Parts: sequence; C-alpha cells; structure tokens
Amino acid sequence: MKLKNIISIVSFLFIVVACSMEEDTMMNDINKEVQESSKAVATFNISFSTPAQAGVQTRSSSISSGESVLGTENEYSVKNCYVAVFDAVAGNLLASCWNGKDEMGTGSISDKLVTYSLNKTITIKVPEKETDRPKLRFVAVAQINPNEGQYAEMSSLEDLQNCTTYEDLMNCPLQEQPTVLVKVGEVIMSDYNATTSVVNNISSKVEIPVYQRSAAVELTSFEVENGNDVSVVGLQLINVALTAKVKGAITDDIENPYPMYGRDTRFYAYENPATNSTKTKLVITYKTGGVEYERTYTIKTPANNNLGYVESVEAGKLYKLHVKITHVSEDVTFEIVDWIPNTIDLGEINGSKN
Repeated sequence: MKLKNIISIVSFLFIVVACSMEEDTMMNDINKEVQESSKAVATFNISFSTPAQAGVQTRSSSISSGESVLGTENEYSVKNCYVAVFDAVAGNLLASCWNGKDEMGTGSISDKLVTYSLNKTITIKVPEKETDRPKLRFVAVAQINPNEGQYAEMSSLEDLQNCTTYEDLMNCPLQEQPTVLVKVGEVIMSDYNATTSVVNNISSKVEIPVYQRSAAVELTSFEVENGNDVSVVGLQLINVALTAKVKGAITDDIENPYPMYGRDTRFYAYENPATNSTKTKLVITYKTGGVEYERTYTIKTPANNNLGYVESVEAGKLYKLHVKITHVSEDVTFEIVDWIPNTIDLGEINGSKN
C-alpha cells in the first residue's frame, strides 16, 4: 500500500503547519492581449469568515426523519485557501492567490461568524468601459496542505497553481487525504468596482460558499434485542476513496486505509458514486453473551428510485447509521445530513459592507 494512502490515528487531527508568505498583491499576467487593452483595475481585499459554532451545522436530507447536528471544529475551520479568478465565459485564469495559515491572523467572532482578515489583495486589469468587463468566476480551494515540509508530497497547491483554465482546475486531483477536510466553492460576479485612478481605487467584495469535499460516516446507535452485555468491539470503514478531483470523483484509488477504531469514531472518505462496483462499507464487530459477531453495511444515499436509495458516498454529507438487530431481522436506518457551506468573504464592494 502506498505511504500516502495510509491513514493513521494522527490523521484524525486536522493538519496545521506553517505556510509560506506570498506577495501582498497578485497581478494577473495570463492574457497579454487583454492586459494591453485594459486601462482600469479591479481590486479585491481578502478576508475569510466561517460560522463560530459550527460552519458545517447541518440540515436534514435523510432517508429517515433526521435531525440537525453540529460539525466538529476541523469540519468547519478554514486555516488556508487558494483563490483563483477566471473569466467566467472564456474560462481562462486572470489571477490567483495563496493564503497560508500565517496570513489568516486571529479570528474575530461576531454574529456567530469567525472572520479572518488578510493583508493581501488580488488586483485584476479590466477594460475601462464597464460593458466590456468580463464576468469573474471566483473559485476557492480551502484547507489544503502547504507544498513544503512533511506534507509536501500530499499537497495539491502546486498542481492547483499550474492550472490556467477553469476546466483544468475542476479536474485537478486532490492529493490530500479525506481526513484533511478540503473545502471547495465558487461564485460568479458581474457587478464589481473598477477604476483608472490609483487614489480612488475602491476594493470590491465577493462571498464564496465552500462545501466539504469529504463525506463522513459514523455509527450513531447500535442495539441488539435481548442481548446480554452488548458491546461494540470496533469499527472499520472499508473500500474508501482516498482521492478526488476538485469537482468530481476518482474511483481508481479505493483502498482499506483504516484499521479497527473505537465505537465513537467518525470516518472520512471522498465520494464513491453508485456506478462504481466497489462499494464503501462500514464493518461493525460486536460482542454479546460472550460471543463475537461481525456485521457489514454498505453506505447508502437517498435517491428517487424504487428502493429510495443508491449504494454511494456523496461529498459533503454525514452518514449516520442506526442499527437494531433482533432474533428475526436487522433494522438498519441511514440518516444523511448535508453540511451547510462555510462562507469565504473577499473584501468590500464599492467601499461599503453588505
């Protein structure tokens, strides 16, 4: 098994390492023809915000009745972010910026949000005539490993920075393990401030909602009818997708990276579509009456079909399994909840807060 695909106990802790600093301003130099004909600039002051209580606080979209749950700190945190700006129509890269941990500063809490202000701007040259200015697509890939130190071989940063089109970025494989909890999002902006005057250059604001690229699986309840001293010995998630694209699944890297863990473990995996023949499953080993048993359950997602579900793992969902075993049947209920996106806040528009 490849070293990068082995997920140890340590990997359950969110990877936080020092990040390199970059220039305060990143000016696009991709499209020279547009640059030469442009006489105005649009500037974006960057800050980040995420819900203080739970950035992945959830709403139910479950097979069963479901209920709202809170995410863990690692699931709602945003420690770093790569931001790329594209021409929304042509798809070519206009500017990009890497915002490392050291540039995030200390989060300030207000209105249940944690906001991180950065001393960095993205400045884009645009045509002076407003009607000629392109729509801008802002894409954020947050919570990735920096491409230095012990995690350099498991960092997507260099590959992301080498993408010169929107399509390339969407198809870029994520090198981070699912436990790193990478987050991705985008937004299109057509109304932004631009000026030919450096003195009167007013920054613009754009908010990017980002969602979890990993899914989570946990055993929420387990019961054996008339069982004597029932205890869960351990859990194991098998057939796990260890890689994914920025947008989309990769199904040729399916392995069993997790050893047996304890009863309250929350496992993480990238998406595994229903079309893939190798299904992601949770193995439950339990003991009752002095005898050890094992049960294996395929992860299911709600679907509009005769069964009401498909055997798949989807990004950004928390799969909660409720298992009840009787002497005549096994009642297995899946409760699936969606993570509400975090928000990345990029500065101000026309000099005023929204």
